[in-house]
Amino acid sequence: MRSVRGRNCTFSMIQPTLLIITRIRILPNQKYTNSSFVVPYVQILKGETFDSNDMNVVAEFTRPTVSDEVLKFTLFGSHAAVRMTSYGHQDNEIWFSYSRISEPSQF
Repeated sequence: MRSVRGRNCTFSMIQPTLLIITRIRILPNQKYTNSSFVVPYVQILKGETFDSNDMNVVAEFTRPTVSDEVLKFTLFGSHAAVRMTSYGHQDNEIWFSYSRISEPSQF
């Protein structure tokens, strides 16, 4: 998933999910708005709602981050999401794969 020139995006998985992140790149950039700085970030979310603002944050990555470390998240519930928020003109990205979890005993 890539945010091009400050665009925001969310990828939703409507199932219990095993999420595997293989690369994160969040470049240093920030924007000054309403008397405070805002910075790009990636969030891993889970919950029982379709509104990503009401979901639980499982993990959050902020700028600057460049990592090839493999991270795994077991996200039980009816909805899991990867949300990327960017500001400015940086191209940030996260590489991940996912698969459905059918039973907790898989892990």
